[in-house]
Amino acid sequence: MIEAAAGVARDAVTVFVHPAHVAAAVAAGLPSEKMARNVVRTLCAGFRAGAELT
Repeated sequence: MIEAAAGVARDAVTVFVHPAHVAAAVAAGLPSEKMARNVVRTLCAGFRAGAELT
């Protein structure tokens, strides 16, 4: 379960830290900060829900 959660977190934030993805987002004019905040909020909610199951 921990390995799966770590993989999900890695995959979810890669677009915000990989130089090629960051450059593409900037070129496209995407609202990267807003998108990153939404990803973090969603991950945190998922982790909280998972913690309640244990």
